Amino acid sequence: MKFSSIWRLFNTSQLSVNHKKSVILALVILSLEYFDIIIYLHNASALVRLYCHSQIRGILVLFGVLWLSNLLAKYLVGDFIARLSRIFKSSTIMVLSSVVISAMLWLQAMTIAYFCQSMVQEILLALFVFRFIYQVCVGIIIHATYESVLKMQQLSFEFSSIIIGSLELSLLGSVIGYKIIDYLHISHLNSLLVFIYFMSVAWICVALFFFFFNYELPNNGSNKLHRYMASNNFKLMFKHFHQDTLIAISLVGVRSSLCIVSVIYMPKYLEEILGISLHTTSNIIMSSSVIAIILCWWVNKHLNRFNYANLIKFGLVSLIMGSIISYVLFFFKFIPQLGVLILVVFHNLFALSCPLILSNLFTPAIRQLAIISCYRNSFLTFASLTYLIMEASGQILHNNFFPPAIFLIVIALVCYGCLVLFNRKSVLI
Repeated sequence: MKFSSIWRLFNTSQLSVNHKKSVILALVILSLEYFDIIIYLHNASALVRLYCHSQIRGILVLFGVLWLSNLLAKYLVGDFIARLSRIFKSSTIMVLSSVVISAMLWLQAMTIAYFCQSMVQEILLALFVFRFIYQVCVGIIIHATYESVLKMQQLSFEFSSIIIGSLELSLLGSVIGYKIIDYLHISHLNSLLVFIYFMSVAWICVALFFFFFNYELPNNGSNKLHRYMASNNFKLMFKHFHQDTLIAISLVGVRSSLCIVSVIYMPKYLEEILGISLHTTSNIIMSSSVIAIILCWWVNKHLNRFNYANLIKFGLVSLIMGSIISYVLFFFKFIPQLGVLILVVFHNLFALSCPLILSNLFTPAIRQLAIISCYRNSFLTFASLTYLIMEASGQILHNNFFPPAIFLIVIALVCYGCLVLFNRKSVLI
């Protein structure tokens, strides 16, 4: 994990106390956004059973609600930010947005718990409205927090570590959370409600931080242009830096898909297909994650000993090889625990090379905007599509080895394409 690079920066005098608070806020808030997506995907099957008899149709409806609310919110959030900034100071905007987010999460949980089985169409519409308001407020907070980080030139390279570190933090939180759920013997639907209530409380804590500390994000008038760019920069980047943007989107897509396979599909596969108990499955995922974190910490500690280009190539090639080895072990049902360990470890080693690739794709002037734009525009799409393909293949084709094969082929093609593009870019440089 790349937390150690941020930790080293924190121990220097390069950042003021307020700037350190801004980095922590950006890390926590982005983690909560990723965590929300992971939790909904993890419990999609249990949620769908409440309002639809067809599993695939119900998942499409659920993802339609998530996608449409997300896209509409991102389209409109720029105007909301511009209007609110003329009326309120940043701390007031943060408090109001955090409270509204907490309320929307609470309403989502109440809707799922009490109304989903009785008023399907009305409740799906209500869920869409709650998700839309939630996404708008999350967009406001994320734009405000990472814009304050944009001013820190010393974080130009480490910004990718903040983004990827927040994703890994949310993954680790979900693994630990479901391990606790396993010990408490809570059903899938109730676990979804527990996590939603937890996120609601977390957002209240964010609101209390801004309220009691009266914390103002370090923005100035020159950032009004950044506000406009932040909400529209994806199409601008794709137009002017299409090759770099394609590489970044591909890497984020593979990273997102690996997250879903490791945290969501693997436990289900081990339990339902290989007949391994839920308790043993959670132990396998948890121990594999711990081993991977320790290994990544060691590699990151000695990162200066490795050549940048070789490390990137090793990360991409090892991901291909690790996926092949783990799939063979799963296919022949030979030591599946080892297959999970290999997949999780190589997944995390690949994650180490992501900050290096992303940080060197774009110029420092647009690097931070480019990275967060690629992540926020790609994670939900790739993660949900991966889950949908896995579920559809199992439900329609009744073949539980076909989805991993498709996933393996896609990973190999994407990684090979990234290697080719990276080699061309290295030659040009």
